[in-house]
Amino acid sequence: VSSFDFKLLAAQWPKTPINVSGSLGTSDQANLALDEVGSIHTVWRQDGFDTNSDSGVIYYSRWNGISWTSQGFNISQYNNSGLKGSRDPSVAVGLDRLPQIVWSAKNDTGVRQIYFAQFDGTTWKSPTSILGSDSGVTPSISVDKTNGFLYTTWENNGKIYLSEYNKVTWSSPTVVGSGTTPKAKIGTDSIVHIVWKTSSQSLQYANWRSGKGLSSVENIPMNSLGNDTGSSIDTAIDRFNRLHLVWRNDIYIQYSLRSNVSWSQPEIVNQLPTAFLSAKSGASISVAPTGIVNIAWVSTTKDNKEVIRFRRKLSDGFKQPFTKILDSTEPVKVNNGTVTATPTTTAATEIKRSENIDGYEDIPFSNTASIAGNPLILADYKGNIHVIWSNKGANGSDADLLHSIKGNVEVIK
Repeated sequence: VSSFDFKLLAAQWPKTPINVSGSLGTSDQANLALDEVGSIHTVWRQDGFDTNSDSGVIYYSRWNGISWTSQGFNISQYNNSGLKGSRDPSVAVGLDRLPQIVWSAKNDTGVRQIYFAQFDGTTWKSPTSILGSDSGVTPSISVDKTNGFLYTTWENNGKIYLSEYNKVTWSSPTVVGSGTTPKAKIGTDSIVHIVWKTSSQSLQYANWRSGKGLSSVENIPMNSLGNDTGSSIDTAIDRFNRLHLVWRNDIYIQYSLRSNVSWSQPEIVNQLPTAFLSAKSGASISVAPTGIVNIAWVSTTKDNKEVIRFRRKLSDGFKQPFTKILDSTEPVKVNNGTVTATPTTTAATEIKRSENIDGYEDIPFSNTASIAGNPLILADYKGNIHVIWSNKGANGSDADLLHSIKGNVEVIK
């Protein structure tokens, strides 16, 4: 009987990403969720424009590990809902692997509310408002995988609200604090973690437990490096139910960890020993089942092209590059020495310049046009890293959702 010895080798980012939205028009404001078998559920705003508050619908698609569903499904207009100006979608998926989505939209009287839609395994249910007659924007949804209950946060007139869905009805909203752009995540301990931005450019935190209610509000330690503190927020929960937080502070990306009811001192993600990789967008964060922290953000090359950067943090800190970074950034420290990057000559060679770099990488093809909003990063159960972003066309009149995967290649020794 022969035996085989298998080994996992780190793969590279593909040079050509996958088009998620299928060139429908302008696709942006995406949000992701991973289910228990590794499928990625994605929602985004389609043909919505900030200059027209009535424009925009919400689309949904699913990645099955091989391909995306052939065309995104318009959930916000399902059953002729009559909603206008749909935007800021958020998706959660429980153990049943059924997507549940919230977003902001105008009703037939022009009031902007938070709407909810769910897939029952056969069809989508018609969108319903979770607020009655109240208004709301920037929702964030999370699911308790122990019981399937949902938790949604949103903002309204400078207040942060939370509501629980017990599979039948939404609870009356609870005031969490004062501020904007809340993010909610829940761990296996059924604690809902909420982070938001205050009017004084600081970040605050509170948690909520069913039966116990809301905790006291905590001020999150921050490095005040610029005028716009907390211009974007993203959070992730690891297998120990610790909360990982990233935010943008002007051109800086900061990271902090909440463990044992205390916060770690913030770290600058986009600062290498001898190079600073300026941020042009907010960052997104995903913690792999192994505990590796993955962060992505938009930066610029030396010739001012936008590019998505990727960096990861292990138990001993953020990984430093061990290979010469051959892109047009400033010099970086490599193998205890300093190497100056070779100038970029053509777009074809630029794509190759992200290969064989551990700990800091550029996403190929992401520097061919401008990037709308924040890139999204997700680590799945197989060790694959997924990055999804809204890529504007050359004329800036449309944008496609693109998907790039860095996977592990199994080979026989």
